[in-house]
Amino acid sequence: MCAVHRGGKVIARKSSAVRRCYEKALRKDSGLSGKVKVRFTVGTAGTITSVSVIGASGDFSSCIKRKFQRIRGLPLLPAPQSFTQSYVFTKS
Repeated sequence: MCAVHRGGKVIARKSSAVRRCYEKALRKDSGLSGKVKVRFTVGTAGTITSVSVIGASGDFSSCIKRKFQRIRGLPLLPAPQSFTQSYVFTKS
């Protein structure tokens, strides 16, 4: 399995954790919905070195950042690389 594909699987497994951030945020704002983009950089050691969240703010944004910063098991890279992961949140 290629390194990028393996990394994508690791990120995809965090979707449920990010969904929990949304569910928690819904308790404060029942009308919360929309698209959220997470831009993150994976360093050469296979850890996430920076995270920014577009489309969310406050505790919701902070929760997503924490979830991404805790990700482990990403491939070692020859140079840092940036990626974007998008989520669309709607009330169920």
